[in-house]
Amino acid sequence: MTREGFWLFAYGSLMARPRLPWRERMEATMPGWTRRFWQGSHDHRGRPGAPGRVLTLVPEPDRGAPPCVGFLYFLPPAVARGALTRLDYREKNGYVRTFHPVIDRFGTAREALVYLAGPGNPAWLGPAPLSDLAAQICAAEGPSGTNTAYLFDLHRTLARLGLEDPHVSDLVGAVRARLNPA
Repeated sequence: MTREGFWLFAYGSLMARPRLPWRERMEATMPGWTRRFWQGSHDHRGRPGAPGRVLTLVPEPDRGAPPCVGFLYFLPPAVARGALTRLDYREKNGYVRTFHPVIDRFGTAREALVYLAGPGNPAWLGPAPLSDLAAQICAAEGPSGTNTAYLFDLHRTLARLGLEDPHVSDLVGAVRARLNPA
């Protein structure tokens, strides 16, 4: 953070529902990272003993893969402290604040605050077969609603922005097939 405020990179639910007093928003990419439903949610989209699955970013090993596309939000200094308090609550279940380089829509490199959850945190679930991910998402519900609503909201947001994420799209297809078997 700077005395002038800070940039926040959003790659999941913060894209659709930032609920932050941002002053500026623009599309940006985070090269070398990709979205994955590998983080457990015991607090928002699941419960202790029956976690849901929510997004985190993980390093993308394929150097030719497209970067993760999301939004940059600029939070001015007058609202930064309160925004961080709300973000820390929202991202409390295993996420840590970190700064990473991102590229804004104009090609400018910026350092942005990103909430990441990686291996070793208590809620980490890691990779699983698509059918297992879909089964867990279909079954999970928590104080913030169903895990399927989280997934479908994200998918709608990405589609509305003209963005395609194969992991998200494949998971939506698997969840829909599970919910509506032929």
